[in-house]
Amino acid sequence: MSDDDGIPECVYCYNDQGVCDRFPHLQNDRFFTLKLEYIQCHARPYVLEKLGFGLDDFENVETRRAHLRTKHGYEFLVKFYNAVDRSHFGCSNWEALCKSYGFEEGMHIRFDIRPEDYDDDDNIDICVDVDMPPVLPRSYFLSSRNTRKVVDNINYNYDSKLNCEEKGYLVSFIEDVEAFKNSHSISPNYTRYMPLVHTLLDDNFIAKNLRLLKQVVPDMLFTKGDMHMVSLRPTPSEAYHTAYSISSNDGRLKIKEWSKVMNVHTQIIGDKMNVRKPQVGDRFMSILHYGEGPVYLFYGILARREE
Repeated sequence: MSDDDGIPECVYCYNDQGVCDRFPHLQNDRFFTLKLEYIQCHARPYVLEKLGFGLDDFENVETRRAHLRTKHGYEFLVKFYNAVDRSHFGCSNWEALCKSYGFEEGMHIRFDIRPEDYDDDDNIDICVDVDMPPVLPRSYFLSSRNTRKVVDNINYNYDSKLNCEEKGYLVSFIEDVEAFKNSHSISPNYTRYMPLVHTLLDDNFIAKNLRLLKQVVPDMLFTKGDMHMVSLRPTPSEAYHTAYSISSNDGRLKIKEWSKVMNVHTQIIGDKMNVRKPQVGDRFMSILHYGEGPVYLFYGILARREE
């Protein structure tokens, strides 16, 4: 076969192996799909045009910005990298968008180029057309780096995972922990916080004592000692004084007299100001604080999803 009979070279990425869809097109004249990597050639000219590239600029090695929006109200100003033969989104804000929806490598994500905006030269909006709900709330991205690290370290047990809205509750809970520490001059934690969301069941609430996973027990914590249990929902209530011990068998932390918490009839449940007595089956979020001075268990009780 002669060179004249070969596969034509793509004018956008210069591929001549037949793996490129060379003909520019959009789905329904507005949508294109991105596999979390380079923008496919058939959609690339439309994206370049939307972001202000002229016909003679397609091969420019240049970085511009795109405003990515979702139907759930998330907005991220991301960098758009253009090279001679390819274009892609990048930067920390792009990573934040992927993290907010749990996008994973290889997933196909649909975008809306919004052709109705073409008359506005300054409009760089591109909609991320996703039906899947976000997994992180907007408050997560507006919080401090320290708060985000604590959220990322979350531990679960007994099918107690948080949805997006409940993670927003966790963000405010962590901020309340820091506010309580500052207002009471509590020394910094010796180790990083490992928050726990756990369902109160017969397996971890035994003989009036609560048992916490080994993974959330701070390093170097004494095997026995005293503890203050403090509810932070919505404002700190009376701190309950109790004792704790660490099991030599499985490393779980046993908190004695947890029944003090269970017997409170005016406990705030969740962030909707519901007041009732805690019950077996409720989900608790907690953070153990171990620094110079007393050990603290900060806790909050999540509202049941049907409440």
